Amino acid sequence: MDEVVGASLAIRRFSASLVAAFAVVGLLLVSIGIYGILAHLVSQRSREIAVRMALGARAIDIFKMILGKGALIAAIGILCGLLISLLVAPAMKALLYSVPPIDPPVFIAVPALLLGVALLASFMPARRAAGRNPNAVLHEE
Repeated sequence: MDEVVGASLAIRRFSASLVAAFAVVGLLLVSIGIYGILAHLVSQRSREIAVRMALGARAIDIFKMILGKGALIAAIGILCGLLISLLVAPAMKALLYSVPPIDPPVFIAVPALLLGVALLASFMPARRAAGRNPNAVLHEE
């Protein structure tokens, strides 16, 4: 009997595994994208950041500024995603079994996870921007 039940659930388990794999790949792409955007932003604004530091901005202020940019990018994306998912959720009702289409724990956990990943991806460019020597940056050109 266990084999029959296992065989009948094999397709659903495979589908769930495939969805989970795509979710992990999507999360990885989001983190790489945010990292790339912020690294590019930091490289373009390196002179501005150096001037700010030369005029008295502390490294923690620069770190917070870059981290804030990453959080803003993530917040805009999360807000758009939440709005779209709230609009599409009723259409998904037929595909869900004993799960409501709008599940509050999921609608809280997923944005929190995405925000955490975005902040983690923003950490490295923010640390690099805050750790640069303003004299060296300003003397480069």
